[in-house]
Amino acid sequence: LGCVAANCSENRELMMECGAAQLMIDLLHRMLAVGSMKPATHECAWIVAALGRLASKSTSNKSIIAREGVINLVAELVRSGNALEREEAISTLCNLSANHESNKDAIVATGVVESLLKVLKGEALGCIKERL
Repeated sequence: LGCVAANCSENRELMMECGAAQLMIDLLHRMLAVGSMKPATHECAWIVAALGRLASKSTSNKSIIAREGVINLVAELVRSGNALEREEAISTLCNLSANHESNKDAIVATGVVESLLKVLKGEALGCIKERL
């Protein structure tokens, strides 16, 4: 679904109207619920990526997605997910925050900024080590 939404605003709006985003949000909530068995890595990452692409370039989609609690879920993946989950989570946070002040505030309020910096520092160190 993320690929369908990626480069076409009409597709993004249609997916929001038909309820695809809400289905993905509900699924993500269930997958990441406390005490539930964590699903295969790619499933969480793909859902988070699709939601991020739906949020891209649409203020109303950003608001709707954020209102459903996605920011907290995605922030948790930045903190505790594996590399693929973190990568998609960071990308989604960027999409949700771009030109959207209340989402920026909500992201900061989750306390994820420190984790973002750790991930970015780790990736930077990894790139440096690869070049040595």
